[in-house]
Amino acid sequence: MFRFEILNAAFAAGFDAPRLTGNPRVQSSTQDLLLEMDRIFREMAPHAKLPALTILAEKLISKHSDFETSVQNILGKHGYQFEEGAFVPIGILDARERQYLPAVAASNLEKAMERLGSGDYTGAITSACGAVDSILRAIYQRDHLGGLSQGYVQKVTKVFFAPESIPRDEK
Repeated sequence: MFRFEILNAAFAAGFDAPRLTGNPRVQSSTQDLLLEMDRIFREMAPHAKLPALTILAEKLISKHSDFETSVQNILGKHGYQFEEGAFVPIGILDARERQYLPAVAASNLEKAMERLGSGDYTGAITSACGAVDSILRAIYQRDHLGGLSQGYVQKVTKVFFAPESIPRDEK
């Protein structure tokens, strides 16, 4: 990656230009440039971090698509990830886990953790049950288990005991 492209992306993202261009060490070493960018990012106000990361990462990836893995690693250190073309805060689930869940279930699990963290235990349980219900619906559709008009416990039982539903260990 050319230093010029890194600097242009940093300037567009709102990084402090004088700190990046006025430091002789930063001017001579790409590694020192990246370290200074990291220090500047850590000093940014919380509300400015996501827009800065989004601009920085999009500009770098648009120039070099093979740079995406490095950008993912850098974002992860700061609590963000690249998911479906957008940079979002990392929640309890990352992209690897989300691929196995219906979107509604993943959202409900995130909500459950937020509510648990704020002491809303009833809301946490409600959201967690919503996640389970979303997964049950997906299994019902995938395995053609019939209508969803049954009660919650009946749906869980049907999915759990349906031989074709969920692979089981043969122990």
